[in-house]
Amino acid sequence: MDALKPAEYFLKEEEKYIASRNGESEFFFDEKYGMQPSNIDDPLAFLEQNLLHKTYNAMLNTKQDLLEKLANDATDSELLMLLAYEGFMSEYFRDDYWGTREIPEIVREMQKCLYSIIEKAPVFEGSTLYRFCIDEDSVDFEIGQKVKFSYSLATTTDNWNQNKNRYIIQTLPNKQTKAHCIYRIHNHGNENQVNFLPNTSFIVTDIQECICEENVYKHIYMKEEI
Repeated sequence: MDALKPAEYFLKEEEKYIASRNGESEFFFDEKYGMQPSNIDDPLAFLEQNLLHKTYNAMLNTKQDLLEKLANDATDSELLMLLAYEGFMSEYFRDDYWGTREIPEIVREMQKCLYSIIEKAPVFEGSTLYRFCIDEDSVDFEIGQKVKFSYSLATTTDNWNQNKNRYIIQTLPNKQTKAHCIYRIHNHGNENQVNFLPNTSFIVTDIQECICEENVYKHIYMKEEI
């Protein structure tokens, strides 16, 4: 992997974007949708929220605790992206969030830092993980289909029994699995989050439909592959 960008790179890029927006109109009127942000089509619009700076300040307050759990093997940029991902910025790290748009360079650098620290997190030692799907998650699979996610798939150790489509994943043994326990570094919201490294392969072993209050949900069983 290429060298990771320092935290200062991300903070400066955010500062530059916010400065570039000074003096610009914040909204425009669309005849179909009404008032819309003037930078709605700008892929870097998320930088205007100053979330990286806010997350960086929060990271400094908990940095020592995070480093102790990582045997002091983490950079500020890795810690920053871990907290950004677990905070309000998780969607930006997903390749599918960007649709057909080119993923911005700064986001690629954010992903590199995130994936680096996920790989440093303790390896998952259990056997079953769950993902309760959001709208962007694909559920149109067939039994026997091989699936590979280009980004880091987030799961949990807990079966929350939510009325949602879900993935139920059988992992490889802990010496082979690509699942890492980021909750053992920072357990945001007690979600017991476990992330697979990007490009982990799975095979769909079963698909069951669950009917709840006239809604049909899919329970998609997957098995991690080498």
